[in-house]
Amino acid sequence: MSTRASAFPLLLAALDAWFNAHAAHAFHTGVSGRLVYHDAPRDWPMPYAVLDVPIQSCRDTFTERITYVGIQIVVYAASKQAATSLASSAAELFGGQRIPGEGLIDFRFSGGDDIPATKVNDATWQAGSQLTGYVQMIQ
Repeated sequence: MSTRASAFPLLLAALDAWFNAHAAHAFHTGVSGRLVYHDAPRDWPMPYAVLDVPIQSCRDTFTERITYVGIQIVVYAASKQAATSLASSAAELFGGQRIPGEGLIDFRFSGGDDIPATKVNDATWQAGSQLTGYVQMIQ
């Protein structure tokens, strides 16, 4: 019996390619191309964004390899307004769009709850968006 390959690396590659293919989008320009998975370098200038995938649930059948995915995009900025605005732009870029990916059937994320703006320290605010969807590998 063969083991199931993970859609996770393909998903990250697809999201990265989507982000880079939209260099003129307000989110991409707003964070100056600084979007990283899971943990940002401590010396990055603001604003920047961190993408995380806290939810992955396989829903395989005999004919399909489907993964339910939840992503979070959190923006770090010098002001509450900037963090909130960029988080909204991130949701616009990644939500509701047909996103292609090598080894994946084109997928879409739908909007979830916003992550409210909170003050991290005297110089930093964070705000974000949560999106969910199904990702299916090509067999």
